Amino acid sequence: MSNDKVSSPALSSAGVSTARADEVLYNVARGYDRTVVLIDQFIDNPLREAIEALSPPAASVLLDDPIFQDDLQRAPMLLALSNRRPEHYALVEYSLKLAQEQHAEPGAVPRICAWLFSNATLERLRSAMLARLNVRYASGDAVYLRYFDPRVMPHLARLFPPSTAGVSGRSSFDDLLGPVERWCQLDRDGQLIQHGNAQPVSAVQDIPLRIDEPTRQAMDRIEQINLVVRILSARQTAIGPGIDAQIDHHLVYSASAGLDQPDDQIAYAWRAVAHGQAFTMHPALGELMRMAATQGLPLDIVLNARLHSLA
Repeated sequence: MSNDKVSSPALSSAGVSTARADEVLYNVARGYDRTVVLIDQFIDNPLREAIEALSPPAASVLLDDPIFQDDLQRAPMLLALSNRRPEHYALVEYSLKLAQEQHAEPGAVPRICAWLFSNATLERLRSAMLARLNVRYASGDAVYLRYFDPRVMPHLARLFPPSTAGVSGRSSFDDLLGPVERWCQLDRDGQLIQHGNAQPVSAVQDIPLRIDEPTRQAMDRIEQINLVVRILSARQTAIGPGIDAQIDHHLVYSASAGLDQPDDQIAYAWRAVAHGQAFTMHPALGELMRMAATQGLPLDIVLNARLHSLA
């Protein structure tokens, strides 16, 4: 990779580039000595053979949380590839190609999760990310937070405050990124997006993430939001900006209206987005929701039977 200066592609406020993914990644990589590829190995590592054949070899570390103590090969890997060695950067490009191919497979679990850029050492990245994988909520509950999953990270960027300025008792998105200066990943549309960290690496501390109760509840709904998006995509419903917050609003409302089951909340939310007020203001909807809630009937079946035009 040459060190010649080039202009970076224009970015929107959401960090989505108007340029091709490989061009965006190339331009970010030019400002760093290496690209760190974050690989989720829980199912497999699609780069394993290429890594073993790489010459000169690349450094790598595992995010070896205790949950992987019986099978370390399933732990996420941080693979450091030199941006100055053509053989290494070719593997960066190949990892992007694989990620795009996996993205095109409906329901596929991403293995290539992100491309990270930082001047921190690889061991520093490892220790910082390990510290952020285990979260203890104010309630005392502890969870393994797969924040590195590209299906999760954009939601956290929406839910966490950008910085801690004026926010007490909560971690910011910058806190989550830690020593990572640029976090690049594919979004649900297959576009390469960037999450930038405004904190200097030297100021980052590896302290437990502080997550308040409303944020915890919103994080618990991330999987539901992703399922609703998949349903809408399968129905060829337009997925526009702000869709995640819109879906979340409908999920929260459906729960407050007495729908306790996640599947019922999903059935309500996707119809609310797809049909708008024709569904949410339908005169029979309230009674049908009460029927589902009180009689233990799946809302999806009730709506399919009673509201044919909005199924």
